[in-house]
Amino acid sequence: MITKKNRTSKVEELRRQLEEAEKAERARDKAEGLALRRAKKAAGDNHTRLALSLYDLLGVEPEQPTIRVIDGERKTVAVDKDESLRSQRLFDMVEEIVEKADPSLVERLKRADNQGRNERKPKAKKGEDEKPKNGADEPKAQRAAGVAASSSSQPAPTAPSPTNGQLQESGTPHHQPA
Repeated sequence: MITKKNRTSKVEELRRQLEEAEKAERARDKAEGLALRRAKKAAGDNHTRLALSLYDLLGVEPEQPTIRVIDGERKTVAVDKDESLRSQRLFDMVEEIVEKADPSLVERLKRADNQGRNERKPKAKKGEDEKPKNGADEPKAQRAAGVAASSSSQPAPTAPSPTNGQLQESGTPHHQPA
């Protein structure tokens, strides 16, 4: 039988669970925001060049602008100034290409990427440990997913990264902090 006390404790328990879930979501949002700010600061130009190159490669055009009359003059106004819609369309295209691609091709490309990363790995100085203590040598998706990534049947998705420095003005590979 449900009593008023049982109902009250149940409501309190649900509120506590909701507060915990909201707190965890705020923490994830804060961490994501920090990661985005760091990425913009460290690699913003390279990320922009990569996105623009992918837009061109896959033919992802900007959203259609709208025409507005301001002070009797017709002006073209962008409807997707931050390019969130265009970026989502690009992501959807790349995601579908990766999903439809031969799994052996995707694995071969990942292995080649990892090999290139390992070849560019800074050499340890005398007296320093070979393996960084912060886990910088393991892929970011694995660090973020922790045990969940190792227990799933499919590999964790990873973002593609240019390994040959083509998207950089200087022509030298860009080493991003872990």
